[in-house]
Amino acid sequence: MMIWCKNEPYVDECAAGICKGNKCTNVPGGYRCGCEAGYRFHGDTCVDVDECAEEEAPCSEGCVNMPGSYYCTCPTGFRLQGDECVGKF
Repeated sequence: MMIWCKNEPYVDECAAGICKGNKCTNVPGGYRCGCEAGYRFHGDTCVDVDECAEEEAPCSEGCVNMPGSYYCTCPTGFRLQGDECVGKF
């Protein structure tokens, strides 16, 4: 798609699928490829980030990775408060 802006053509690179199905943002004079939250580039593809395996894991106890996200778990008898397991109840 071409749009005229200030008497100069504006090319929508994103419309051509230049980011190979990943998130694409048009910027002045070009484009920027990115990944949705919970994903990062590996080569030219967005892959899931395993937040549970990161150096600073987000959970104090158990962590379950999900596509694009994660959730925390607690041992029996504890409850989740934020990303922390708190006292037995």
